[in-house]
Amino acid sequence: MIYMLDTNVLMHFANDHSKRDRINKKLAAVGRESIFISSITLYEIHTKLIKNKVSGDNVERLGEAVSSFNVRNFNTAAAIAAAKVRVQLENAGESIGHPDQMLAGHAKLEKAVLVTNNTKHFGLVHGLKIEDWTA
Repeated sequence: MIYMLDTNVLMHFANDHSKRDRINKKLAAVGRESIFISSITLYEIHTKLIKNKVSGDNVERLGEAVSSFNVRNFNTAAAIAAAKVRVQLENAGESIGHPDQMLAGHAKLEKAVLVTNNTKHFGLVHGLKIEDWTA
């Protein structure tokens, strides 16, 4: 099984000590070699850093966390998968925002479990496997 980390899990890792411990336990259990982040997640993380949404030691911790995972690029196939997610959601009268549609499509393409604590939000995406490592 492979896992793709959502931005909010990385933010909890940087900012919340108790959730960091839970996430670390899951990282150890599944092994870092089976975990990756999307280039979309890098975009979201760097946006938060530029907007100063992360400060002090948390910046360093977030940087270490992000750099410790392989990054898979959002490519043509991921764009098509994301478009299918968007249409599926629109046809159901739902929306989760463009970056999250892209992440969901990318995770589905990679046949990865999306690790997020936004399970209600991503649970709207048909066929997307999700886990919450912060609970």
